Amino acid sequence: MKRTRIPKGKSGIYSITSFIKGRIYIGSAVNLRERKIDHFASLKKGNHHNAYLQNHYNKYGKKDLQFSIVEFCLKENLIQREQYYIDQIPKKLKFNIAKKANSVMFGRNHSKQAIKKQRKARKVFWKTHPEYREKMKGVRRRKKGNSPFHPSKEHLQKIKEAVSKPVYQYDLHGNFIAKYESQKEAALQTGMKSSGGISMCVNNKVKTAGGYIWVNNKSCINIKLNTNNKSKNQSTLLMSCILKRKQPRLSSIG
Repeated sequence: MKRTRIPKGKSGIYSITSFIKGRIYIGSAVNLRERKIDHFASLKKGNHHNAYLQNHYNKYGKKDLQFSIVEFCLKENLIQREQYYIDQIPKKLKFNIAKKANSVMFGRNHSKQAIKKQRKARKVFWKTHPEYREKMKGVRRRKKGNSPFHPSKEHLQKIKEAVSKPVYQYDLHGNFIAKYESQKEAALQTGMKSSGGISMCVNNKVKTAGGYIWVNNKSCINIKLNTNNKSKNQSTLLMSCILKRKQPRLSSIG
């Protein structure tokens, strides 16, 4: 995560941006410095109020997220300016869950009556969906303290076959580096702790692993390069539009 110097006691609009995915979270704060600290403290503890942002942090870590100040503004204009910037970002690139700024979505507790209704509904669902019961019966539980599921032989075989396929290593500019007979061998040869990152890159869940692009077919490299460049350009364009403030600010300070 890139460090951003924030003046003490300033209010305004901020963004949290992912370098890998290009997704953006927009928020407002009376005290920007304290809000930044609160966000990353919650993410570290695993109890952040935004599930999208928390899941992303769990997967890619703190280094992928950058906290930036979009603009300083008066406290009475925070919600209006936050809403303006939320509206500028396409839905697929938002971390924001609420469509409206300052929406109250968290911290609500269900009443005892509501909890009873939920339990009753689950019991009815269990009785009226035999196919679900059969599916759940097929899940074998391990002893307490271990992983809750036993992978089947078929599942283990699929994993083995996937990991044993040859993979091709490219640099970030699409230049071929090497071919490896398996993801495990590639991880060992490149000094990576495991082949998990390579597997995610091959399956298009992440763009790079260990600073390289990985594919299981040479013909896929051009497609992956075009996709990476398009996502990067789109994210850069969005942040550029935000920081240029195409719409005049209502009122600002600093």
